[in-house]
Amino acid sequence: MSQHGRRLSGQMLLLRLKELVRLSGDAELQRKDVHLHTLRHSIATHFYRTVWRWNASGNF
Repeated sequence: MSQHGRRLSGQMLLLRLKELVRLSGDAELQRKDVHLHTLRHSIATHFYRTVWRWNASGNF
């Protein structure tokens, strides 16, 4: 949400993501070409691995 309570545009989200990468201080991350789609896949991969471990442990 913006400061005015509106949805952020895709461009603004990308600018904020790039700023977070810069502020991270992680040189390896800063060398990568990070986009919103990259973030989406990172979250999906993390979720998949977490659920897989949970299911594999017999807590299904």
